[in-house]
Amino acid sequence: MGFRKSGSVIRWIQVSILVLSSVSADAAQTPSEEKQAWTARMRMMAELVRSLQVDLADRSTSGEKERNQRLASHAAKLAKIAHEVPEAGLQARAADPDPTLRLLGASLSQEAERASRAFASGHPSYAKHLLNAVTGLCMGCHTQAPGREGSLISEKDATIQGLEPADRARLLAATRRFDAAVGEYREILKTSPARSATWEEALRSALAIEIRVKEDPAAAAALADQAVRSSQAVESGAAASSLKVRAQAWKRGIAEWNAEKPLAESAPAETILKSAEKWAKKGDQAQAYPMDQSGMVAYLRSAGLLHRYLRTRPEGESLAKALALLARVQIPLAELPGAELPQLYYSACVRVAPHTKVARDCYQGYEAEVRAGFTGSAGTDIPEEEMQRLKQLRDLAQPDAGVSSTKKRI
Repeated sequence: MGFRKSGSVIRWIQVSILVLSSVSADAAQTPSEEKQAWTARMRMMAELVRSLQVDLADRSTSGEKERNQRLASHAAKLAKIAHEVPEAGLQARAADPDPTLRLLGASLSQEAERASRAFASGHPSYAKHLLNAVTGLCMGCHTQAPGREGSLISEKDATIQGLEPADRARLLAATRRFDAAVGEYREILKTSPARSATWEEALRSALAIEIRVKEDPAAAAALADQAVRSSQAVESGAAASSLKVRAQAWKRGIAEWNAEKPLAESAPAETILKSAEKWAKKGDQAQAYPMDQSGMVAYLRSAGLLHRYLRTRPEGESLAKALALLARVQIPLAELPGAELPQLYYSACVRVAPHTKVARDCYQGYEAEVRAGFTGSAGTDIPEEEMQRLKQLRDLAQPDAGVSSTKKRI
């Protein structure tokens, strides 16, 4: 991971921690003990996230030294917790069979150590740059598929109320307070200038929650309608036209979704996968250019269905192909929390089905994402550490007739 990836290292850490907090720490625990341990860990993680967000949101010079010390302490705790999470317990008792959660967990220890070292080596500005997006990928993880409302943090907490609305909304979403988060985002849409960065983030984030988490087409349609009205209020020009085109495409996608017969809870895995593939194609058709967000509704639907498919425990090339598609539909969703996930999914795709065509396709996707992440006005500058990762992954992707990949695991 490089500096240019805007906090990707620490984003991965926080998501991993919050995911791992839903996993039993001891394979010998009874169900009751597991629940108690899970709840205790979740409370600890939620408090840690709250504290991080509060300190990071305070940009005043007064008390900066003390804030940095607290942030350094939080980073050290992340590293310590990473070492305390046993891999065996993670694999044996994952509360959710979606393998992407295990992927995030597997990178936890290494990346938490990296964050801690940034503070220990005397680079607080760099460390804060990484930590500043700490709730982003956590939100991306918690809003990637349907999930229940959490109750570990109250939106009425005095320290939370002191945050800026956008910071407060991110924290609430990151800790599964979805109703409160959407309420904050809707308020931002009412009070912030249309097309401002804060307004755009609120619109996209609220849509992601309504579509992937709450699966509420009526609420999503209301947000799209609000975007259309806002485009009419913006001065005429390319900005207003772009917003209107996107919002109308979202409305069409939501209407198709609303007219679709819902998949039964007992739907076969192949049926779920075919539906995910169908929505990915709809997203492709709605896009006018690579990063066009007109296909966002379709891609969100596809991603949510892919996570549902992954919970059916596919293996080998079937798992690799699902991860490849998940990486691909995440790329146009780069403006949402979780922009770094495509690299993680492409890498996992290669590892679960090495020396196959799908692995080679995934390697190409991974390399393209890495090069894009390390390319700026001065050209492409990929760190040696990342070049080594590329070589290792390329070797795994290359043909090898003597290796069977049908039972590889993440």
